[in-house]
Amino acid sequence: MALSAQAKEQFQEQHQIQIKHKLEFQMVGGLALVIVGIWIGGLLFYGKADADGYSTNVFTELLSVGITIFVVDRLNERRATNQRKQDLFLQLGSQSNDFALEAKRQLEQLGWLEEALAQKEFPRANWQGMILKQANLASATLWMANLANADLRMVDLTSAALQYANLTNATLGGANLANANAEFANLAGAIVAYSNLTSAKLWRSNLVNADLQHSSLENVILRYADLTGADLRFANLASATLREAELIGTNFREANLTDTDLTNARFDGNTILPDGTQWKSGTDMARFTDPSHSRYWRSNYMKSPAYSTAKL
Repeated sequence: MALSAQAKEQFQEQHQIQIKHKLEFQMVGGLALVIVGIWIGGLLFYGKADADGYSTNVFTELLSVGITIFVVDRLNERRATNQRKQDLFLQLGSQSNDFALEAKRQLEQLGWLEEALAQKEFPRANWQGMILKQANLASATLWMANLANADLRMVDLTSAALQYANLTNATLGGANLANANAEFANLAGAIVAYSNLTSAKLWRSNLVNADLQHSSLENVILRYADLTGADLRFANLASATLREAELIGTNFREANLTDTDLTNARFDGNTILPDGTQWKSGTDMARFTDPSHSRYWRSNYMKSPAYSTAKL
């Protein structure tokens, strides 16, 4: 006869209790066997001269066995926990997206995710679509990692190795990428607004249609980078290197280009300059980059990094 739903539920609850308290059940069972043995021994030695010695020895042995069982079990439990932890750490860096996502879920559930990320070595990891908001990945190795569509808002990627990484359509709003190395990285369509990329290396990176508005890009290296259609409104590009960069349709409105190297950079009629005008052949870009220029441009908008009274 089939069990009722209530009976099944009770059975499952009892089963879970047995699993959860397996150690306790084993210890109680073992203790019961020892007590039975003592009782039998007491019957055999009852009335004999060494009865007291027998009782003392039995108590000592019982205490010793109990302590041994407890210590050994705890060591085995700790060993099993450490092994599981290490297995999940390795799985987090898997090239299989499903494996990596499942490892992240378990690590987060067990409270080990922060410790796992502290390992810092995740080359070629497949973290596509993974949510890692506010995670600490400073100095992490993520070259050739797949971070497409990942949620990396407010993540600390200071000095991280991101060469050849795939960050297509990733969300990096408010992230710290200062001194990060993202050479040859693909950030097409990525949201990197309000982020810190000071002194980052983005040589030959793909930033097509990337959102970089209000970001700090001082001293950043963007040589040969493709910034076609990128949004750099209100970005601070002071002393940045954009030599040979593709700036077709790039929006620099209210951006600070002081001392920016634009040698051989390619513009077109859709490129919007810091003053809101469109680039055209013969445009004198030095008036945006050279503070000594007779018509050096400064913004009248207080929130612009190129505001007229801002420090240069």
